Amino acid sequence: MRYPASEKLEILHLVERSRLPIKQTLDKLGIPRTTFYRWHDHYQVSGPEALEDQSPRPSRVWNRLPDDVRQRIYLTMGPAMSLVSWLNGWVTRRWDTSGVHHITRKHRARSSDGTRP
Repeated sequence: MRYPASEKLEILHLVERSRLPIKQTLDKLGIPRTTFYRWHDHYQVSGPEALEDQSPRPSRVWNRLPDDVRQRIYLTMGPAMSLVSWLNGWVTRRWDTSGVHHITRKHRARSSDGTRP
């Protein structure tokens, strides 16, 4: 369950004021200790703003091609060149070929004026 920052802060204060041990208080609230201590550490380091929800999506995907490489793919891939021959001649093994396939499939789906049909 996701808690808004205001509830996280209220829980932090409630646990600090409680006469019960931290473990017992957290058990009664149904909050894992690791979650509580992560909130506590963020609050101690950066204040209440650090309790705001962060995006659960990763900022970078491990096999995503860099933007400059994606642009070169658009510019260098001719309509007569097959994907396999292009991959053999240009892409190194460190990138996932499914990413290249996705780019070229999107490129083929565009009309001549750059919009999708």
